[in-house]
Amino acid sequence: MRAKWIAIAYWMIALVILVAPFVIYHVQQKYAVLALYSHFDQNPGPANRPLPSKEDQEYIRILAIESGGVYGILPAHVLEYLEAQTGRRINDLFDLMVGTCTGALQTVLLTTPGKDGQPKFTAKELLDIYNTDEKKLFYHPWYHRLLTLNGVIGPKYQTTARYALFQKCLDGLYFDQLLNNVVIPAYDVRSQNPMLFLNWNQPGREDTNFELASLLMGAVSPPGVFPSVIFGLHGKRLVLVDGTLFADNPSIVAVLLAMSIYPNKKYILVTLGTGVTEETPHLTTEVLNWGELQWSKQLLPTIYKSNAKFNTMLVQKMFPVPLDLYYFNTRVSAFDTQLDNVSQWNIERLNRYGKQMVVENQERLAELASRLVQP
Repeated sequence: MRAKWIAIAYWMIALVILVAPFVIYHVQQKYAVLALYSHFDQNPGPANRPLPSKEDQEYIRILAIESGGVYGILPAHVLEYLEAQTGRRINDLFDLMVGTCTGALQTVLLTTPGKDGQPKFTAKELLDIYNTDEKKLFYHPWYHRLLTLNGVIGPKYQTTARYALFQKCLDGLYFDQLLNNVVIPAYDVRSQNPMLFLNWNQPGREDTNFELASLLMGAVSPPGVFPSVIFGLHGKRLVLVDGTLFADNPSIVAVLLAMSIYPNKKYILVTLGTGVTEETPHLTTEVLNWGELQWSKQLLPTIYKSNAKFNTMLVQKMFPVPLDLYYFNTRVSAFDTQLDNVSQWNIERLNRYGKQMVVENQERLAELASRLVQP
């Protein structure tokens, strides 16, 4: 009997030794992330930027960029083409810019002012950031992968490296200092409410003027990939993840806002996708036997894809206003659709898809370029 209890004790000690590193690491990570968030500006005032008048324009030019992680390389190629074709910067080609997750990163960087008052980054430089700095966004050392079981029992990536990158790019600027009308979707997990952050002062609405680097942390935080971002705002707590949960394709958000702030106009909507995956015929029979485990793995990707396609369909077929839609996307292989694969092989593959997206749509892009310079 005594030998039995000794064996049980050994097993319990072994279990504690096995589990302890996981518990200690997760507690340490939690407080490290909270310490990082404590540096965010928790009491920013309202945005002071007035909404520019567009009374002399017949058309309002709208840019909407889908979410897609590293697949943001695809729309970056289109933006680079538009700048080269027009000789103008992206912030000068559009009157309203809305992007979700990786799209939010692009709209912010392309409208961030430099020391000369012009945008700090060209579309080509934006593409260079994707090609060279993506590993700083998706950073997880071997011990983090081990102690989170590669994201199964904790956020898949650490978050300090990307905050350092955002700070470096954005120089401590605030949201209302951007050079264009920019909207950033995010989702507040605590209140379960979708949120739209606007960078202008709109009558009857007080939008919080966050520091850009901290706002991007919340707007570019896919659930389970990065830790949710906590703001203690005027005594009210926000827990933000990216807006992909409700606006994977932010086209409808963009059009409705444009109609609200610039009514009785005609509208040009440019929507940039981040790849359409090939069909997977084998799922036709496989899904018949799926249970909760299989569906849980597929649920978020399914929601995101259906959300994007449904929004595109609504904009194409059901908007009664004078709306000219330019939708650009390309079909990508279903072989590897991981949005966080920043291997050199995958980066090169996505650049090929980005160039393919431009070539496939070159005639339509040339037409668009000529229209954007004459609103």
